[in-house]
Amino acid sequence: LGGWTDFVLFFVLMWLGQITRYILHVAIAGCTAGWYFQLREPRPVFFSMLRACTTSIGSITFGSLMMTVAKFCRVIAGFLRNQARVDAQACAAICIVMHCIIGQVKLYGCGCVAIYGWAVTDASRKAMRMINSEGIKVGLYMLHSVLPFSLAIA
Repeated sequence: LGGWTDFVLFFVLMWLGQITRYILHVAIAGCTAGWYFQLREPRPVFFSMLRACTTSIGSITFGSLMMTVAKFCRVIAGFLRNQARVDAQACAAICIVMHCIIGQVKLYGCGCVAIYGWAVTDASRKAMRMINSEGIKVGLYMLHSVLPFSLAIA
């Protein structure tokens, strides 16, 4: 097709992949929470998937959209990493760091969506508070996952 249509179709494909991923994540987190809190539902996997596909679908799609934007920036960063210009490489490093931070917040936020049924913005805000209180773990994650990419760019 060519032009902007390819970018739009690629973005939609990435978004649908993220929606599928987060529906499964929310369903598994809801089922695990039901087991942990001993809720004794007759069919926990079915009802957890039903909640993920009905009442939590808006939060899942919005969170997936945010994650898709971050992943799309990461794809652009991969393209910019191959450029010889220093400003393009700096932009690529910023995109990679942004992707890792948003990814962690959205992953914990979707877990809170599954367990408590909160909206994704509230769940991500509360997940960010949790990450801030456990800052050393996030710092170690960033050193482990982002530093090798940043060194490869430089």
